[in-house]
Amino acid sequence: AQSRNFSSASTDRTFTQGCPTPPEAGIRCDPDALFRFTVFVCTQGLPDALACSASNPGAASSSAVWATTPAVALAVRIVPLESIRVANTFTTKLLGSVAGLVAGQSASLKWVQTAPSDVQVVTTANLLTSQFARNLVLKRGALTGASTYTFRLYASTAGAADLANPARCQACSWAEVSLVQNLPPSSGSITAGPASGVAMVTDFTLRAEEWEDPTQLGSDDLPLSFTFAY
Repeated sequence: AQSRNFSSASTDRTFTQGCPTPPEAGIRCDPDALFRFTVFVCTQGLPDALACSASNPGAASSSAVWATTPAVALAVRIVPLESIRVANTFTTKLLGSVAGLVAGQSASLKWVQTAPSDVQVVTTANLLTSQFARNLVLKRGALTGASTYTFRLYASTAGAADLANPARCQACSWAEVSLVQNLPPSSGSITAGPASGVAMVTDFTLRAEEWEDPTQLGSDDLPLSFTFAY
């Protein structure tokens, strides 16, 4: 999708970033000129009224967003996590790398959180590393709630100033990763019966009932496991 301010009748080649300065004739950069590709996955045998599309509430989907540049783009990579769910009782480590630099060339780096917009965790108080380092390490307890957190690693060969506003940088590449805090089960209770008795004589029954895993995280953790201790 291109910027609404751009006429589709133009014959200029449009790129997302990395246009030469000053601009060359026939080339323009529009940070909103992005390509989004989405795949929808559904079970077989759906009736015609339930097409495998965004309108089907039972469809799962995944998207990829591509940006374009006339320049030689760096290859930015974030090592995939074993699971997008992370335990908030441990530090969270995101390992980045940059390839494609020529001899004598260096890259400036910057980690940015793009979602959620209402809770920012890429702050000095939550980090064990610099926001401008190759790797990003979040302190224990940095993530809150069940929101999906998305982090991007930007790399630019035009210097740190090009990353002042990464979404509008002119010579940068990026990679992103999403993760979510693995919340514990909730809403349940434990009861003992009978309510009273004699130690070493009365048989007591303990029941753990109505415990639920957060529905927004899916069913990967089901069935739940229970351990009784005293």
